[in-house]
Amino acid sequence: MAELKRGRDAALARPTRTQRFIEDKLQEAARRRERVGAALYRLEPNIKDGQGGLRELHLALWLSRARWGVSTVRGLVKHGELSSTEGELLERAHGFMLLLRTALHLAARRRQDNLRFDYQEAIAEQLGFRLGLSEKRSKKAGVERLMRAFYYNARLMEVHSARVVERATSHRRRRTTRESI
Repeated sequence: MAELKRGRDAALARPTRTQRFIEDKLQEAARRRERVGAALYRLEPNIKDGQGGLRELHLALWLSRARWGVSTVRGLVKHGELSSTEGELLERAHGFMLLLRTALHLAARRRQDNLRFDYQEAIAEQLGFRLGLSEKRSKKAGVERLMRAFYYNARLMEVHSARVVERATSHRRRRTTRESI
């Protein structure tokens, strides 16, 4: 594993390779968005590949690794590319998306990345999104709360990941601040 990491870092060490890598990742992301769709507010969103999904953060981290040698959200904060508040929000949103994806896999009993209607009620209950109302209303309200939480966290993932991508692909230099989460 260490040898693989050294090879990857050496490959990215040259500016021309770094720029080519970044361009390739951006094209890959564009193809993914074209395939899955570029709308955040879907009724059955894709947690992994959809807009605001896990791949948004993965793209940002790959580009930050190539551009600055930074591979974590905390590293982005220390490097000055995100504020400590932005880093905390992004880490929490990422944690929520991972929890939701795991719950979806368990509910589907297989790998499943689309939060389909037939799984939403069970996942809402499993994750504690319920109200103390009548049984029928409680289940519906739980799904509504789950989906609001999803859209909120997906939006955070989208906004803060896009900010990192923009900074990693920008040619201007920024003054960095050193903060920690």
